[in-house]
Amino acid sequence: MIKDAHASAHEAVFKDSNPNCPLDEKYKIVTIGDYESHPKGLYWLGSPDGIHFSPIGREPFMTKGLFDSQNLAFWDSVAGVYREYHRASRRVVPDSHRAEMMKGQPSPRFIQHPDWVMTSTSKDLCSFSKPELLEFPGAPIDELYTNQIQSYYRAPHILMGFPMRYVNRG
Repeated sequence: MIKDAHASAHEAVFKDSNPNCPLDEKYKIVTIGDYESHPKGLYWLGSPDGIHFSPIGREPFMTKGLFDSQNLAFWDSVAGVYREYHRASRRVVPDSHRAEMMKGQPSPRFIQHPDWVMTSTSKDLCSFSKPELLEFPGAPIDELYTNQIQSYYRAPHILMGFPMRYVNRG
């Protein structure tokens, strides 16, 4: 699956709080394939100690989207599912905010492909739902990276995220 079971710059480690999690997979990494010999997508690495990781499965659990930013997952104890978040791109007509941010780039009148966040869920590590774009009605069109979404520890039914917004500085 993953060459030498190593991680790259786009991973996120988490301690799996699923009560049915095998002890030898208590810590997990969401990682990308090496693309030379494996399909593009997200894969799992597991570890009993958070130091020595091995592949879990041979196939990607997610193949739709972009995987060039931090990809993350965690066990949502309230919903009883794994949640995963990764980047995606969609065609939009720039609003005035986006046009202002694109000064110095090719004409902002053209349809652009800003980067957004996609999410899906699964009761296990393999059967994730079709990913959906997170919507932010009324928000300006921006490129979002490293979404950092997690359950709030004092109120686990609340999910919080602090994505990084890309701003072109010419």
